[in-house]
Formats: sequence, structure tokens, C-alpha cells
Amino acid sequence: MKSRTAHILLFAFFLLCAVFFLVESLAFDSTADGLSPGSYPFVLAIVFLFFLLLDAWESLSCPRESEGSDVSLTYPLLVVLIIGGFLSFVTYLGFYLSSTLIVFALYLLLEKKNVFRGFIFSGLWALSSYFVFGYVLRVPFPVFGGG
Repeated sequence: MKSRTAHILLFAFFLLCAVFFLVESLAFDSTADGLSPGSYPFVLAIVFLFFLLLDAWESLSCPRESEGSDVSLTYPLLVVLIIGGFLSFVTYLGFYLSSTLIVFALYLLLEKKNVFRGFIFSGLWALSSYFVFGYVLRVPFPVFGGG
């Protein structure tokens, strides 16, 4: 698959994900406090759209690369499998543990040689997400074994 085609397909996939999260977040009732169960998907959709706009800006401002290079589908398929595993196990392991595992798995996918640094990074992710979502935003997430 050509790299430009792969880039357009990934852009379309993440755009569809952002629209899906945005539409699904509107289906939840809002509370008087402002935070509701739809707040997290809404923020996720806004973050996706922001990064998609940055990617579009970067790809339009950079000169086009040669179309002769092939791109492997191994990494996108592995990412989809890792995210599928995250969605499958979030009810059994809880949000914090499963999000830590997905961050660790994605870090190892990108940086194969730095396992210890990936462990540290995923631990910092767990602590920061627990603090931000648990104490600052006060968003209840499924805990361990919350199925």
C-alpha cells in the first residue's frame, strides 16, 4: 500500500472515530454539575479532531513524498488488536489497570528496546490518570473487576 493512501485511510478512520465519539457523547443526559457520562467521549472526540487538524496542517504544508515507498499494515493492525484487547478487558480489569497496560503495549510497539522506560512511562500514566480523573475531574471509572 502506498504511504499517501495509508495516510488518507488512517486519517479517515480517526475522523470516523471522532465523529462516533461526538455523536455518542450527545446521547447522554447532562447533569447540573456539568460533568456527565458523556463528558469523556466528548473530550476524546475534541482531542481526536484537534490532532487530525494538526495532521492535516502538517501534511498540507510539507512537500509530497515519493509514491514509490510501500507501507506495511503490521503496525496499524497491531494497534487495532491492542485497542480491541483494551475494550474487551476494561470491564474485567478496570479502567486504570487496562489503560496502563494499553499504554505499555503501545509504548513497546513503538520503542522495542526501552522496556524499562516503557514501564516507567506507563506507571506515570497510571498515576496521572488516576489523579486527574479521580480527584480533579471526579469522574467515576470502572474499578478492578467492575464487570
